[in-house]
Amino acid sequence: STTKKKVLSAEGLNRVFDAVDTDKSGAIDLVEYDTHLSSAGYSSDAIRKSFDEIDTDGDGTISRDELRTAIRLSNFEDDDLDENCPMGYWLDSVDRACKPLGPIGRMSQRLENAGPLKRVYGKISNVFGVDRAALRKKGIPFLLTYSIISNLNGAVSLSVAWYMTVKRTGLSPLVPGQKKSLLASYAMIYGALQVLKPFRVAAAVAMSKLSADYLEMTQERFRCSRNVAIGCQYLMGQVMMGITFYVGVTVVSLITGVPIWG
Repeated sequence: STTKKKVLSAEGLNRVFDAVDTDKSGAIDLVEYDTHLSSAGYSSDAIRKSFDEIDTDGDGTISRDELRTAIRLSNFEDDDLDENCPMGYWLDSVDRACKPLGPIGRMSQRLENAGPLKRVYGKISNVFGVDRAALRKKGIPFLLTYSIISNLNGAVSLSVAWYMTVKRTGLSPLVPGQKKSLLASYAMIYGALQVLKPFRVAAAVAMSKLSADYLEMTQERFRCSRNVAIGCQYLMGQVMMGITFYVGVTVVSLITGVPIWG
């Protein structure tokens, strides 16, 4: 199970930041960070390691956003982003909360955690150097980017499963009694595509900078809070998934001549 810690409020975070930022420069340097934590009994090595982990852009200082991201990620004790939530739930990257999966999501999760597939993915991850601990340092931009890529992958997979079901039965999956056939096709495709998961992670890492830039642009252009900007980007991902799936099943309908609604 997952233990969720008490979340520090925005006001509380600002108080912590201001207490450490003694020269009031708007950024915490290593000297300020060391002074604050060494008084609490932490070693120099531990302080330096912690500072480097929080300073994700590597500019030698910790900004408010970097501190905020570090605190949010620390709300979950598990080191694996994919395992922060128990079976049957998914990690909402906007609310940082575990939410229940739907029927297809639960089936996908069972497949992904099946013994053989889990072992195969572990081997592929090692080949491509997927460092799960390092992914935590990427913060919210990585989570949002990976969510969008995974959603698009799911939409394409479901569209292909739709095509396979229609070709096999001659009926739309929306016709009563065809749901199991669609789920069976989707399970087969999803299982096969798990070998691509390291590539999805690599793509999300590569695109995290774009996601971070987009968050800042949204905040500046619309004069909104970071949470609102995160919500906008997350919603954009959901819309992209919906559009991709709709286009997919529309193409299937045109190719097969079977109406979407049966």
